[in-house]
Parts: sequence; C-alpha cells; structure tokens
Amino acid sequence: MHFRKIQPALAYAATHLEEDLSLRVLAEKTGLSAFHMQRVFAAIAGETPKQLAMRLRLARAGVLLLTSDASVLEIALSCGFQSHEVFCRTFRSRFGMTPSAYRKRGFVNNVDEAQAREHA
Repeated sequence: MHFRKIQPALAYAATHLEEDLSLRVLAEKTGLSAFHMQRVFAAIAGETPKQLAMRLRLARAGVLLLTSDASVLEIALSCGFQSHEVFCRTFRSRFGMTPSAYRKRGFVNNVDEAQAREHA
C-alpha cells in the first residue's frame, strides 16, 4: 500500500484539527474501511490516526500559546479539544508542563516578533 492511499486522510487531519478526526471520518477520506485504514495508516505513518491527530493538535496549541494572546481555553477549543481539563492533562503529559507554564516560559531561544509570526 502506498502513501498516496492515506494522503487524503493526512491532509484532512492537518487542515481540520478543530473538527472530528475519528477513524471513521478519516477512513471516509481514503475510501478504505475503518479497520483497514487503521492498519494501513499505522504501517505507513508509524502512528495511528488518533496519535497523529493528537500530535498535530498539541503542536498547533503550542504554537498558539507562544504566538497569540488567546486564553488557554480558547486555544484548547480551537485545536479540537472538548474541554479545558482534557487539554491541560494531555498537554502536560506531552510537554511536561502546563499550557500556562509553557506560555510563560516562552520560546527556548529569544525571538523577535517577526520570527514569532513566521513560526506561527
């Protein structure tokens, strides 16, 4: 099975992080059954569709925490999380700190406003 078969699911996930990214939805984008999509996706991408969606959502949240003034709740909701609590728990598990601490820490290296915009 080639990468081209799951590419529509990857593209959809990357551009619709705030929407439902369930296995059923992503499988519809590829024309595969949910079971087959899960197997093929994991074999090609090295992670499950759920893991991909979570990784992308957390990455976007990290960028928004550093480059926007939106509240943690607004960021959580805009990245597809259903609640502040789930977002904070998941974020802390991934990054080893709360979203507020991540924002307060800022960029690891000093960046100017132009670099911050480019990062976003």
